[in-house]
Amino acid sequence: RDVVPRFSAVEAGGGRFALLVDDVVTTGQTLQAAAIALQAAEWRVAGAVCLADARPLALAGAEP
Repeated sequence: RDVVPRFSAVEAGGGRFALLVDDVVTTGQTLQAAAIALQAAEWRVAGAVCLADARPLALAGAEP
């Protein structure tokens, strides 16, 4: 089932920097969509944090 991602952001302090947080990365599409939306709104994405990575090892950047 497809889930429509919803994102929100607030400006804090003197800049527009974001740290993306996701519980489980399966394809990376949610993090990518969030990063694109933030960048379109002139935010800088500092990085991403996830609790679990469910991607196949080849997609996660691991050597076989």
